[in-house]
Amino acid sequence: MIDNEDVEDTRDDTDDEEDFLSDSNEPAFDPRKINIATEQNSLATIVMMIKDGIIDLAPEFQRNPGIWTPIKKSLLIESVLLGIPIPAFYFDTSESGHESENSYEEKWLVVDGLQRLSAFKEFIIDQTLELTGLVLLTDLKGLKYHQLEKFLQLKLNRYQVTTFLIRPNTPKEIRYDLFRRINTGGLVLNAQEIRNTLNRGKPAQFLKKLAEDARFSALFPIKNDRMADRELILRYIAFYNKPYTEYEAPFAKFLDKAMEHISILKQSELENIENAFWQALQFIKDADLDINKKRPNKALFEVLCVLLGKLNTEALSKLKKNKENFIKAFNDIKSDKNSEFYKSTYEGTASKPSVLTRFSTIEALIEKYKK
Repeated sequence: MIDNEDVEDTRDDTDDEEDFLSDSNEPAFDPRKINIATEQNSLATIVMMIKDGIIDLAPEFQRNPGIWTPIKKSLLIESVLLGIPIPAFYFDTSESGHESENSYEEKWLVVDGLQRLSAFKEFIIDQTLELTGLVLLTDLKGLKYHQLEKFLQLKLNRYQVTTFLIRPNTPKEIRYDLFRRINTGGLVLNAQEIRNTLNRGKPAQFLKKLAEDARFSALFPIKNDRMADRELILRYIAFYNKPYTEYEAPFAKFLDKAMEHISILKQSELENIENAFWQALQFIKDADLDINKKRPNKALFEVLCVLLGKLNTEALSKLKKNKENFIKAFNDIKSDKNSEFYKSTYEGTASKPSVLTRFSTIEALIEKYKK
């Protein structure tokens, strides 16, 4: 949800989050290509990997690692000291053994277990967590890691944890699905956070650049830290790069592919996307088009940004001259709740008929008023 205080325009919010399944009877991928290895590691090894940055607990795309209370963190430490098994950790090792600009790096992306790992870091590495709310080991209340007796420190370090590793040769389309199935703890990653996780580098940075630009953030002050702004922009990029007539459901996978595609675009192509975006936003701002600024209707946003952004200088100039008539016509079709266009922007927006309806309708409207 983009703005919990604003209840308008909500029916398109979950289409791309929940629409993972194709209408086809064919499986989404070959399950034989799933490659997940199981390892037993000591907690000391896991802590060392966190300290060395192999396991990164604070990447730009991740959930807030600090949503657990001190009591919940302390109870986790107590469970380990008591030898009670804790849930397994899941990591994506697809970036293992990749060369960075400066060095040869190994990275494990946290799929599930971020809150537990963060608790171990806070207690063992940072040594800022004081044990509290303990149920059985009450004599340890108020102690930090360095204040524990040596045998208890050794018990923590020798504790064995189960780790499941998604191997690099697992295809990306399978990794999307695994992230969605496995990620269950704390605050579950949403679809866009998963895309950012699996498309770090140029795709993630390009979306971040556009989302943080004042030309966008001032016009659409989206109250959200779950990448709703970046998903909104990705919808625009997806349809900018692929004709709407060629769209195929499911919508979530359409956006997955669009984000992957950014990685192979040339700088000139990225600049074209960016310039078209600013052109569209400027028109939306000048015309004060009603698509709800705090909680933008995603379907209206994408279609307006794509079609306005693709106008050449002459067509844009003519549309500006007829701006008042265009605005009135736009508001009329947008408010007709019995029309197919209205349904295509509020109900079942991820279906191909809805995509075709909303794009062709606005396309015809722009064509009429740019003459």
